Amino acid sequence: MQLKGPNRLLKYWLPIVSLIIGSFLSFFSYQRIISTELQQEQIESQKDAAIHLHELENSLKLHFEMFQTIADFYRAAIYVEREEFGVYVDRLINQNKGFVSIFWLPKIPKSQLHDFEQINKIDLNPDFKITEINSNNIEQQVSERDAYFPIFYSASLSGETRKIGSDMAVASISKELFTKSIQSEKLSYRFYQNKNKLYIFALLPIYPQWSATTSPAQRKSSLMGFLATDINVSRLWQENTPQEFQKLSLVSENNSWQLLPLKQTAINKTIHSKQIEISGQYWQANVYQAESSFHDLDSNYALIFLILGILLTLILSGYLFVMVNQKYMIEVEVITRTKELAARTMELEHHRQFEELIVNISSDFVRIKISHIDDEINRALRLLGEFIRADQCNVFKFNHQKNELHLSHEWYKKNMYATGQEQQVFQRKQFPWIELCMTAKKSVVIDRLNDLPEEATIEKNELLRNGIKSIAIFPLISEGKVYGHVSFAHLDQVHQWTEVEKNLLPLIGELFCNSLVRAENVEKRLQAEQQLIITNRKLEQMARHDSLTGLANRRYMNEVLEKEIQSSARNNIPLSIMLFDIDYFKLYNDHYGHILGDQCLVDVAQVINQSFKREIDLTVRYGGEEFLVILSGTDKKGAITSANKFQSNLEQRAIAHDASKVHNLLTVSIGLVSMKNISPELTLTRLIEMADLALYDAKQKGRNQLSVFEQKVEASGSNET
Repeated sequence: MQLKGPNRLLKYWLPIVSLIIGSFLSFFSYQRIISTELQQEQIESQKDAAIHLHELENSLKLHFEMFQTIADFYRAAIYVEREEFGVYVDRLINQNKGFVSIFWLPKIPKSQLHDFEQINKIDLNPDFKITEINSNNIEQQVSERDAYFPIFYSASLSGETRKIGSDMAVASISKELFTKSIQSEKLSYRFYQNKNKLYIFALLPIYPQWSATTSPAQRKSSLMGFLATDINVSRLWQENTPQEFQKLSLVSENNSWQLLPLKQTAINKTIHSKQIEISGQYWQANVYQAESSFHDLDSNYALIFLILGILLTLILSGYLFVMVNQKYMIEVEVITRTKELAARTMELEHHRQFEELIVNISSDFVRIKISHIDDEINRALRLLGEFIRADQCNVFKFNHQKNELHLSHEWYKKNMYATGQEQQVFQRKQFPWIELCMTAKKSVVIDRLNDLPEEATIEKNELLRNGIKSIAIFPLISEGKVYGHVSFAHLDQVHQWTEVEKNLLPLIGELFCNSLVRAENVEKRLQAEQQLIITNRKLEQMARHDSLTGLANRRYMNEVLEKEIQSSARNNIPLSIMLFDIDYFKLYNDHYGHILGDQCLVDVAQVINQSFKREIDLTVRYGGEEFLVILSGTDKKGAITSANKFQSNLEQRAIAHDASKVHNLLTVSIGLVSMKNISPELTLTRLIEMADLALYDAKQKGRNQLSVFEQKVEASGSNET
């Protein structure tokens, strides 16, 4: 619901209208007076600018004409003395304030360089030498070239001198001018700036009078040198210009070179433009005046009129304001109370919807299967994140043994960064302050990262790295122990956590914790049941096998032999069994002891397993020192072959038996019964009795041999012969 406040114009419209009308009339009169005076002032300023610009042009022409007189002075004389040059030039500089310095640059051919330096070391200075300024503005010995033009005579204002002996032909300020002046044989100049002042540097080539009638090549070779001067244009302009003219700009028509302002002030109004001629070159001169100087004009009459109009307007506006203010304040109070009521209603509705969402989530968790707990938690995180407009929701579980924090569940808004894609396991010491809060079972609710205390600097840096602006973390507690925590983060913008969220989100954490603990308990119970099954299988395996030798025991033999008898009778396949007995095993125990006796049984069992390797063969410890082998599908010939293989393997094993009456090595007697066409009525007991009779026969014949049962068996089929 949108509520509109009282229209402020309804409160202020009468004062505003009266203020506008009075101010308009006052300002209109004021501007009319000021405008007239301003126009007159601008006309006067333009006239003055034209006069001063004309004076500047004439002054520059005069300086160049005076400079030319020095050239005539040189052309007329064969040789000009230093003192004579100084007197004449000093008089020019003092009479014409624009001159900064004037100096003579004689031409010194390369062949005369050494003699020239030696003469002047005697006449001027023992340290005299011709130098040049390199590109790094460092003075150095001149490089080799055809001719040199050092400063020889110089006159200048105090403090503004150039060094005697400095070769101006390679100086940055004059290098191009030398070439231009030699080619044109006329005066050449350029502008330059130094310390926010504008100067002209001019060069004039000097030829003897007689060279005027010679060829160009002869005239060029007769070059005597150059006169050079620095003219301070800024001084000429500022001496004849009032303060309000703050700026002069000169633009060349030839090369479109624009000079920067002489003085950096807030100037933005052109008051006069004129094309001036300086030594044969034309420049567009623009004079600017500070815009503020045109607005300094004032009129007492206009100002008084303006003040009176504003005072009357304020009085009328104040009266009207008092009249309508009370009504306005009442309307504001009504609207404020209405907005508060609407906000409270929305808060209660939000609270109701939040509680309803939690109830629905809780109901779903009650009905959900344990195997679907993870999916349901992820779904709940999505619903909660969308409801509170979070960008990321995580569930972390503690591993107290490894002191680690495992990310178990995560939801993040589409196109947002997922923590789980980068790291699933964290060391708890990575976040010491949060770890301390979780251990103390305290929630962490942060609207802005700047609200974090100083001891949470590590957490603040990590949250900033992940782009998190607001976060709430609630501990998961099970049976008084911290199980982990659930977190809700905002990345797009800062979120002000409400009391409803602070109170209800921990309930979700409790629900998650109970569900996860219940799932873990079920998983532990399933693991225990699985372990019990494995244990029972091991026990069953132990129940079927002899613990000493690992062979099948007698109980398991009975089960297998019964099935083999029935299978052989049904499928009409042969069946053989062998009964083994260690010769004089009692004497072995008496002689070697029971420990070695047990080892002897293990060794014999290993030989039996080595000799009978088929998967369908079953090797059995029948009892004591007796063993039995069931050979399914094996006739008498095959059984005898297997028995002989066993005897050979046992002999190779060479188990000592010094107490034996047969041999000094351990021997075994074997009773074999092999049958085909077995009758279904043949019993297990009868079959074993036949094998036992054959074993008895082997012992009677002297032991350490195989005896095959030959007697026919009643109602049991026939034996092989």
